[in-house]
Amino acid sequence: MARIGVKYIHRGGLGDFALSLAIVLVQVMLAASGAGAQTGQPTAQGEVAEPASLEGGHYTIAVHTSGIKDNSEPQAIERFINRRIREINAAGGLLGRRVKARFFDDENEVAQTRRNVDDTLADPRLIASLGIWSSSRGSEVVDDMGRSGVPFISEMSDESRFRQHANIYSLAQSVRDEVDVFLALAKKNRIGHIAYAGYVDDLFTNAYFGHLVDAPEGPGIVATFWEFEETTLEDYDRAIDAFVKSGAELIVLALGSEGGARFLGRMQERKIKLPVFISYGTIQKVMDSKDWAGAYSGNLYELSSGGVANLNNERIRRLARDLGISFEPRGGASSPYTARDLGYGARYADLVQLVIDAAAGRLDPKVRPGQSIAGLDASIAAARVRIAAGLASLREGRRYWQGRAQYWSFNEDRATSERSTLLWRTPDQDVPVLHPSQFIRIDGEITEVPVLYLHLDMVRMFEVDTNRRTFDAEFYLTLRSKVDLPLKAIDFTNAFRTNSFSEPIRSRLVATYNDDMADGLGPRRIYHVTGRFLFHPDLAKYPFDQQLLTISFQPSDKDSIFILQPPGEELRNKGFEVEDWKLLGHYVGTTDRIITSVRGGGLSEHVIPYYNFNYTWEMQREVLDYLVRVIVPLGFILVVAYLAAYIPRREFNATIAIQVTALLSAIALYFALNQPNSDDVTLSDKIFVSAYAIVSTMIALSIFEIHETADGDSHERGHQLTLVRKAQLFVVPILTCAFIGWLILSAATDWSISDGVLEAARLLKLVTSDYTGG
Repeated sequence: MARIGVKYIHRGGLGDFALSLAIVLVQVMLAASGAGAQTGQPTAQGEVAEPASLEGGHYTIAVHTSGIKDNSEPQAIERFINRRIREINAAGGLLGRRVKARFFDDENEVAQTRRNVDDTLADPRLIASLGIWSSSRGSEVVDDMGRSGVPFISEMSDESRFRQHANIYSLAQSVRDEVDVFLALAKKNRIGHIAYAGYVDDLFTNAYFGHLVDAPEGPGIVATFWEFEETTLEDYDRAIDAFVKSGAELIVLALGSEGGARFLGRMQERKIKLPVFISYGTIQKVMDSKDWAGAYSGNLYELSSGGVANLNNERIRRLARDLGISFEPRGGASSPYTARDLGYGARYADLVQLVIDAAAGRLDPKVRPGQSIAGLDASIAAARVRIAAGLASLREGRRYWQGRAQYWSFNEDRATSERSTLLWRTPDQDVPVLHPSQFIRIDGEITEVPVLYLHLDMVRMFEVDTNRRTFDAEFYLTLRSKVDLPLKAIDFTNAFRTNSFSEPIRSRLVATYNDDMADGLGPRRIYHVTGRFLFHPDLAKYPFDQQLLTISFQPSDKDSIFILQPPGEELRNKGFEVEDWKLLGHYVGTTDRIITSVRGGGLSEHVIPYYNFNYTWEMQREVLDYLVRVIVPLGFILVVAYLAAYIPRREFNATIAIQVTALLSAIALYFALNQPNSDDVTLSDKIFVSAYAIVSTMIALSIFEIHETADGDSHERGHQLTLVRKAQLFVVPILTCAFIGWLILSAATDWSISDGVLEAARLLKLVTSDYTGG
């Protein structure tokens, strides 16, 4: 029986457990009540027709993964998609109907892939399908998916398998594009002879080999090795002998991560140092394999879509923060996911949103951003047609769709136009990094782009001013690249520039070294730089706030275009002093951006991608000064105002005078402080407003107490515990303690009390929107 609804993974705790239990109970009741519902009757053509009425119905998106039980990558995908589905439903769903995700996992088995696809296509409410990670498994079902007409975004790299089906796309780079990058690398390094090792029955490795053979100007393949299930280490030895004797200058290794580790282990034992290009698998997974020999004395290469080592995607980092997930490059005790896992999860969530936007007509080129669209056909067939048309409109270099994780478009093979990066690992490197030369397709042509190896050694930060929104920094900058990229090739995009401050960056060349020339790199230059930079403070938690101080830069012009490669975190994590601030952490990030232009006589849209890089430091404001100057005086003011309640009733004027003086003192203290300029209410503002409210309550209770008895002069204060008197003595201290507790919680956590109430309301809305009709 098909699963009902989606699972939702969120912050833990007793409240979350209770909410999850309630959701499960609702799911069970819905499944029981809908078990006998009729979903449609077969038509004469054998297809399942839509029900006559879909009132209170839903749309389905199928998601196919592999190895979810043991692999954190599909787990991250499910978590991100669940969150996005609930957000969509909370915002009204699709055309007034709910959207549901159905997850299928094939456990890397072809038979299970077939069963999953059969189950997927049997769903009469299906509007799109995502996933299937293998070209070999995908080829078994691609014709069924193609004939169904259901928009399908797969991860098949072999574009020849789905070329004839216009409804099928791939979020993986096509084999042809991958081979084009390898051929550019081989041509650059003047490699004329290569050897190839691959799986005999794998479609990807065979397709890759076929493209190499067909390349008119590619290197000659002088030796091959095909692995079978019964292949032994002796077969590896014979293949290695053949590769060496053939005069191969490089080996293309397509044996996967485990097989690649075994093959490289044999080469290491025999002291063979030929460079190896891993076309199937990744360098990191090879090194993490149990069969890894611990070292390889030759260079390793790979083409990766998993991002750049030591460089964070700013968009994905924000998405992980929204989900309450700790962002650590290789995972860790506080994070069950690696940066690669989070990247895949965010990309799949983007695809879900892309499908929804297309089905809602928002990808129609005639529709303006934010325009309300009415009168759309809500049928399943019409939704599928709009999704297919929307995907077809996203052509590389012409039109894109902006997701939360990245920008999306597809090339002429209907594979993603996302740019993969060429990584390498030399024998003295612990992790693979960007190769000095990158080969990127720009407007249909492979273009060589240099890599800038940049290290920023911060000396000090000072004059951090949240009112002016600037900070000053002094640091040393190390630059090295395959081409000559001096400091003037870098544009510091957040440098502070005004008419009276026209020179925000001052620099001088400290030293030049030529010790990296053997790696094909140019001279290494070290600059001393001082400058003033802008930042965007978030003062909602002031004075217990955390701020991100960032130095951003990008290529200064088209002649100095580059891609950044920073060093490892252990080299960058250097402590330094910042007056009034405490350093919490540091990372290097990148944000992809899009420039929209026009070209041709018809002024057709032209999309140009570029990147912005940034070094970011996470800072915590020192609060000792605020505690001494604000919290302590306010505490004394509240105590004095409270003690005035014990003055005899006949001295009412003295009581009121003390409490009013306390209120005025609190107001004067607020205006005496140097508060930051903020468009929002800060935590400091809330502290003072709460203090005003408490003192004002004391004044009001003192006044009410005088009028509570018939004869105000006949009773001494304290001799009769009236209702107002009890409020004076007990309610006010409770309110004060609650205020102090709220202050501590707001300062120590990311959420304030109001945030918690809003989040609880949002969760309730998500639950009701996902499990009620409409």
